[in-house]
Amino acid sequence: MLTHIKSIKMTYRQDYDFIARDLAKRYAYNDISEHIVNVMISVMMHRDGVQIGGGFVEAICNNNLDEACSRADDECIKYLRLFSLVKRFGHLNI
Repeated sequence: MLTHIKSIKMTYRQDYDFIARDLAKRYAYNDISEHIVNVMISVMMHRDGVQIGGGFVEAICNNNLDEACSRADDECIKYLRLFSLVKRFGHLNI
């Protein structure tokens, strides 16, 4: 059962990965790192209840700019707009 759940999460993760990269390109974020893609995926999965994100992701999903800024690492702080966009517009079509 647990293996089946992990398999489903990986399938979703691949779909979220595609959405994250596509959305970044549409908004002219052309050279984002794997770290930023993974945070984008975490934002969408947390928002959709697929998995629980960390404190930074929770702050993004709760529209808490103060918390997001205080929890962001040196790279994430540069992409707050992108995280907000993916939270709002990055959705699976199921």
